[in-house]
Amino acid sequence: MDVNVLVAAAGPDEPPAGTPVVVEIRDTSLLDVASTTVSTARTVTGSGTAPATQGDVPGRQVIASVDLTVPDDVDPRGLTVWARVATGDHEHVTAGDWITVQAYPLQSETVLVEVVPV
Repeated sequence: MDVNVLVAAAGPDEPPAGTPVVVEIRDTSLLDVASTTVSTARTVTGSGTAPATQGDVPGRQVIASVDLTVPDDVDPRGLTVWARVATGDHEHVTAGDWITVQAYPLQSETVLVEVVPV
């Protein structure tokens, strides 16, 4: 299954163009078990597959767009999308990053997620 994820800033502010973006599709189907990542993609805000001129999505500015592929043997009913806009050169979420803070179930081939600053 091919999935297009649109990443939008949740408020009037947004990270600067060229900021790295990581989007993951995670299997969250099991309670009390760590999720596993089934697909990952990277891009940057405002360039590549995510031009800053991409336009508005009802009340939100799309800051990045990325395409991911979910393997055919994975049941999409338990999948959620997570995104992080990393403002520094570090592996883990830190102050200044932008992340998703709610669940975005994979319910269609296009998913809009909002990121908020940490």
